[in-house]
Amino acid sequence: MASHLHAATKAATGFARAIAAGLGLLAGGCTTLLPSSRTEVVSVWSSYDDAVSSLATVAPYQSTRQSVHSP
Repeated sequence: MASHLHAATKAATGFARAIAAGLGLLAGGCTTLLPSSRTEVVSVWSSYDDAVSSLATVAPYQSTRQSVHSP
């Protein structure tokens, strides 16, 4: 009877290891299913101060995008 109990324990341990390995593979493979993004900002301003000084010239209903973004 002891060998039967040992075999059952060994089978349960093997099953637990298989479940752990499967979960590990699933967790590692899920990252490829998640969306990824990359944001690239293109700006005419080379620094924050350039942007602030350019945006300070904005006159409501008079300024154009071109006049604000020109160096």
